[in-house]
Amino acid sequence: MQTKHLTIMFTDMKGFTSRTSVHTRDELEKLIELQEKLISPIFKKLNGEIVKTIGDAFMVVFHSPTNAVLCGIKIQDELIKYNREKSKDELLEIRIGINSGEVNIREGDYFGEPVNVASRIESIAEANEVYFTDSVYLSMNKNEIPSAEVGVRHLKGIPDNIKVYRVIRDQNEIEKAKSKRREMANSANKFSKDGKDIVGKREKNSTVKITRMILFFIGGIVGLVLLIVIVMWIFKICPPQGPWMMPPWC
Repeated sequence: MQTKHLTIMFTDMKGFTSRTSVHTRDELEKLIELQEKLISPIFKKLNGEIVKTIGDAFMVVFHSPTNAVLCGIKIQDELIKYNREKSKDELLEIRIGINSGEVNIREGDYFGEPVNVASRIESIAEANEVYFTDSVYLSMNKNEIPSAEVGVRHLKGIPDNIKVYRVIRDQNEIEKAKSKRREMANSANKFSKDGKDIVGKREKNSTVKITRMILFFIGGIVGLVLLIVIVMWIFKICPPQGPWMMPPWC
């Protein structure tokens, strides 16, 4: 059995199950052929390999996480154009879920937890959306793909909680995401090679130095006052009359 680190995509057509109850076999065949005609060329263009189809669903593998997510974006763009002049019953809407990890390969089939996670991510994705996991997010080129965090999800059959992201398409959201990424990049410059916060360390050292100077100054004043008092006691010097308490030798 062979293993490879791959990115797995699952697609699923919204409402296909209900359509099977009201469409003829020929109508369903034409619907599946239409979907394949629209999105299969996009898989090929982004170097995706179709592993299998299950009714209306596709399982596709990619060597590049960035290509996988870009493929999902292009699919949704293509469907937006197709749906523009269609009636509600004719809409073709797809959910897409993507995950990366070490996949087991046997006799042309791909399986393992990364595949299961990708399938579960697709099942929680909204129609017309591209959802992907933290493993994809960390590996992809973030400058090419504007994204936002959906949150941490506990998926059926998966023991670990999975952080999920989605592709963002609204221009205002994209600008906010870019601005946030720039801030994160600037913040990253504060850290040294070993991950320690250089700026924070410098600020801490500066605070310690100022505190020491203040304590040294206060200590000097207290010491000077004590010295004056000792000299006055030795030579029995009395201060001038005033609101203060007179020393016992006066």
